Amino acid sequence: MKRWYWTRVELACIARELGISTSGSKDDLAARVEAALAGRPLPEKTTGKRSRLDGELTRETVIPEGVVLSRHLREWFEIELGPRFRFDRHLREFLRKGGGRTLGEAADHYRETRDAGPSAIESQFELNRFTRLWWKANPNGTREDLKRAWSEYRDTPADQRKTPEIPS
Repeated sequence: MKRWYWTRVELACIARELGISTSGSKDDLAARVEAALAGRPLPEKTTGKRSRLDGELTRETVIPEGVVLSRHLREWFEIELGPRFRFDRHLREFLRKGGGRTLGEAADHYRETRDAGPSAIESQFELNRFTRLWWKANPNGTREDLKRAWSEYRDTPADQRKTPEIPS
């Protein structure tokens, strides 16, 4: 499984065919599919209790453990921080670890991390990581060039892939 790139949708289709759960993150799903195909026991689910913030939200609203990044929460952040708001990695990590902190503290953290520059892209977002590197290496490339490069990269076994080289 790890030798090839799989989308979450593809992994979910395989999981359905194998009769195993399709829930959880892409990494969790890949681990379950790999274990099922190898005849090993399925790994435990890593997701904990999920909590939704409903009702009126304020800067004093306490963030529960396992908060869901819902549309309601996004709307509150857009009002608080502006229409260009996005759940970036810095804020997602803050919220993931933020049980007991407030939405005001989360909003302040978001503002403080605006100049942190692009963060490392997590392993399950391989296409995003490839795209970022490809555009740096090919600033005059086209979207079609990128699609062809990604297709070639994806169709190559993981142990033989070469990431785009960025000129010095």
